[in-house]
Amino acid sequence: MTPSQADYLDSLPFTLTIPHRRVLVVHAGVVPGNPLPEQNLVDLYQMRDLKKKGHSWVALELATADTTAWAKEWKGEYHIFFGHDAKRRLQFHRYATGLDSGCCYGGQLTACILPRTADVSRDSSAGATREALGAEMVSVQAKKDYREK
Repeated sequence: MTPSQADYLDSLPFTLTIPHRRVLVVHAGVVPGNPLPEQNLVDLYQMRDLKKKGHSWVALELATADTTAWAKEWKGEYHIFFGHDAKRRLQFHRYATGLDSGCCYGGQLTACILPRTADVSRDSSAGATREALGAEMVSVQAKKDYREK
């Protein structure tokens, strides 16, 4: 990687926020209860699970018998779209959607298509659910297993 390519990557955000849609896009996940500016950057790109510690959560990359998928616990005001969890494949939680459907392992490539803003109801009583967003999920089969062998 060239220095200019590294500089470009460093300039990119760790999250994408679409405030008028109440959507947040992250690579891996967020810890419920922590405001976005206070999230640990490593968690944003590595975490998959949570473990309860007192009244708060600790982010973990690997699941154990006493952990839970972070997206099950997310009840924030934004709907979060995330990846980095091919083992669980597509995940549909009330306020979070996992899009990793294992494309690099020969599974599928999945996208979420949001309608134009003008086509979305302004009624926010349903919260930031996939249904309220009018989200459409689209998947295509991978042509092969892309792992190096």
